[in-house]
Amino acid sequence: MRMIAILDHDSKWSADALLRAIVRSCLMQILPNTNEVAAGSIDEEHVHQLRVGLRRLRTAAHVLHDFCADLDPASEEPLAEAFRQLGRYRDVHNVLPEVEARLSAVGAPAARRVFNTGPVPDPRVTVCDPAFQASLRQLNELSLAESPRADRGGALDKPAAARKELCSRLTHLRTQMTHASKQFEAMEPSEQHRVRKRLKRLRYLIESIAPLFDKHEVQAYVAALQPALQALSLHRDEAVALEVFRARTQPDPRTWFAVGWLTAHQAQTAAACALALGKAVRRRPFWHK
Repeated sequence: MRMIAILDHDSKWSADALLRAIVRSCLMQILPNTNEVAAGSIDEEHVHQLRVGLRRLRTAAHVLHDFCADLDPASEEPLAEAFRQLGRYRDVHNVLPEVEARLSAVGAPAARRVFNTGPVPDPRVTVCDPAFQASLRQLNELSLAESPRADRGGALDKPAAARKELCSRLTHLRTQMTHASKQFEAMEPSEQHRVRKRLKRLRYLIESIAPLFDKHEVQAYVAALQPALQALSLHRDEAVALEVFRARTQPDPRTWFAVGWLTAHQAQTAAACALALGKAVRRRPFWHK
């Protein structure tokens, strides 16, 4: 199940009510897919939609953490750990085979399929972890509870102020992307990965609050981000594969071809990322109107 929008353009949302609504929407994507995986499914789409839902939920909790005083920061770590485990599962079962297929297409010698990635997490075990389940229950309770009445006239209790602050945080994420587009090729791989995560935060936050803005303007803006997201994903996936193949050169020297090709290709994909980011950040923000 994909993300479900439960906000509407005409409603007046305080910051607290807004975050609770976003959490509720994220859980409507996470919980059905969690249930499917817990019941034994390792269908690629269930795992993918679960990861997307978790990333959206973590984005909201990270960027808008102070919108709701009842949001417990301790609920984040079990979600982060589950996301990391599902990511490792994706790397082994999806990313590495895809990269191997590209290498085969350019004439790479067939290497032994021995990935030095350590134990591969089982998504069915991951979603049944008690700490993960407890975090989901806690967040579900928060999402369903009514927002408390403002008793001290807090600035973000007013819908106009909440919307202004939300737009300010979107602008901050966009500004980070503007700086990154100019420096991306000189960054270390870990810094480049952080750029990808920040761009995903911008996209997922926009999608979470999309019903509060003009539908067509939001869709056009998200579409403008897509080439950069795709370029960054390819760059990151090949960086992950490069580290794995480097670790395989000792038992299987045939992997040196993959190491050489991926190392050279990283320079090309980094340049493509910088170009795509530059185009994305030149798109006029719809939230400034």
